[in-house]
Amino acid sequence: MNKYNYRKLRGLIIEKYYTLGKFANALGIGSTTLNSRLTGKTFFNQIEIEKMVDILDIKKDDINKIFFTHS
Repeated sequence: MNKYNYRKLRGLIIEKYYTLGKFANALGIGSTTLNSRLTGKTFFNQIEIEKMVDILDIKKDDINKIFFTHS
């Protein structure tokens, strides 16, 4: 399975939501599911990525480096 590096994403989440649990709730997924995505066990789907871009105020120019940087 291809692994992506989500350190920047994790930093944005903590900066804006303080905990992964609060962010998972805002995203509409469980904490376990979010952890599974952030650790590379499963992948984010397009709807989740679109919602994260919106609720984290991610600029279009930053999407690739936040979501598609390989480990």
